[in-house]
Amino acid sequence: MKFGTYARNNNCNISVVVDEGDTVIHQTVFNARTLIDNAFHPIEFAPRANSEGKTYTITITTDAVSGGETAAVWLGFHKFNRDNPKRPFLFVNGAPDKHTICMQSIYAATQPLLYYVIHWLSIMVVSLAAFALIF
Repeated sequence: MKFGTYARNNNCNISVVVDEGDTVIHQTVFNARTLIDNAFHPIEFAPRANSEGKTYTITITTDAVSGGETAAVWLGFHKFNRDNPKRPFLFVNGAPDKHTICMQSIYAATQPLLYYVIHWLSIMVVSLAAFALIF
């Protein structure tokens, strides 16, 4: 998932839960200080057999007491067939939203090398953008 930190050190815990109906598939909690601004943060779990066509819910929460103490999840628009009832849906504080979460799915067999290449490239893009703004 892609997070933005607003170029600050956020001291809160972020929880990400992936579930299928009433079954929790994966749950992780990490401190926002570990995030790199405007970069993808890995949420890793074992591949699920027979997962094609199933619906999964991703719930993201934080223990921050104000918006100024947490990071933000990047959002985007779903570009593929907006009329498809199976397209991803986003709910923000329980209300439907027209956006989707900015994330990448990487298959476990290729994840280590591909993840680090993508991570390195995103750091380079942010670094080059910062360098261009300074000079």
